[in-house]
Amino acid sequence: MTALALTLSISNRTMLSVAGLSMAEQFSWSAKEFGALQSAYLMGYPLTQMVGGALGDKIGAKVLFTVIVLLWSVATFAMPPAAMHGGLAAACVCRFLFGMATGPSLPIAH
Repeated sequence: MTALALTLSISNRTMLSVAGLSMAEQFSWSAKEFGALQSAYLMGYPLTQMVGGALGDKIGAKVLFTVIVLLWSVATFAMPPAAMHGGLAAACVCRFLFGMATGPSLPIAH
């Protein structure tokens, strides 16, 4: 189960590199704006690594994995409508939250 969750996390991280080119074209985002969207993930990810590892020790990895998979799934599914209705800033917020949700995945896997 852990391997599946980590595979899902890694594939979700990289999917923006593929789908993002179409998104950037659709929403007329420049390369700089698209870079900001990709960077939003990296701003959220390290914020929850240590906290997530400690929380995983306290409440259990299975429980925390379930919670973070749900959170990163919501953030992933929310990004296209957020981009359509709220623009680049809303998409960046979703990507930032996705990074925060995936931060604990590696620490609690060990």
